[in-house]
Amino acid sequence: MTKPIYFKAQNFIDSVVEDMKLGEVNSPTLYKIRQMIEERLAHRVMTTFMTYLGTKEMDVFAKLMEDHPEITEIDALIMMAPEIPGLKEGLEKNIDSLHKELTYDAQRVETALNAK
Repeated sequence: MTKPIYFKAQNFIDSVVEDMKLGEVNSPTLYKIRQMIEERLAHRVMTTFMTYLGTKEMDVFAKLMEDHPEITEIDALIMMAPEIPGLKEGLEKNIDSLHKELTYDAQRVETALNAK
């Protein structure tokens, strides 16, 4: 297998929160914002994976799950990721796009709140 793909979700979430420029936010609200970002990130990653899985990859995935009941579906996908053509680039593009969407949305909210 080729080199594994590593991604630190918490670093992504930290970056988005910082770029949202939220100012002073209480802990429960910040927790909810971080949770929403994490959910959106998980959805975007899974959607990207599904886009790149063909019949061959689905067969490999099914075999991995059958042969290794101790691993999760996410673990199996991560193990397969380096072997899926274009996936790394697709993930990078879609995660970058999500970052832009989330920070743009925050800027729009700030603009609306400051409008008089």
